[in-house]
Amino acid sequence: MSNVEAVVFDLYGTLIELRSDSKPYRVLADKVVERGRLLQHALVSNAVDLKAWASEIDVEHEAIDALQRAVEADISTAYAFDDVESSLETLRTNGVQSGIGPLLFSGDFLE
Repeated sequence: MSNVEAVVFDLYGTLIELRSDSKPYRVLADKVVERGRLLQHALVSNAVDLKAWASEIDVEHEAIDALQRAVEADISTAYAFDDVESSLETLRTNGVQSGIGPLLFSGDFLE
């Protein structure tokens, strides 16, 4: 490989396919888009799930619960593409770190 040290994959449509995608993270982001810097902070936080992420941006619990159910429903329809395991193994074998996450916005939005 080249001088690549890390690769970040978009969660949806890159490594896995969702038969059902209600875009719960996007829905949550749309709810707080006017909060600018707070949202930017939450997007780069270490939150491990939707509830943790939403709690950082003060979203009401009822909305969080509904969105968490949507995440769980979407995940239940997920499957990995055929070449995912071999691709990730190739990266790992070559010392390339990998990460995955939902890409919600273009970089222009977060300036």
